[in-house]
Amino acid sequence: MGFRSGELAVLEMMDSIGQKSSLRFSSFQANAALEASSFQFKPPPGADVIRQ
Repeated sequence: MGFRSGELAVLEMMDSIGQKSSLRFSSFQANAALEASSFQFKPPPGADVIRQ
């Protein structure tokens, strides 16, 4: 994780086969208000959904 002026700026991850992913953030807003509707799961047609 990398920070700029106290805010998250970059997140780098290495997976089990050695591939590196780098996520860079701009206009980061901590604790931003989000609508619950932003998190509705809609599986694609043909996907298997297992419910417990």
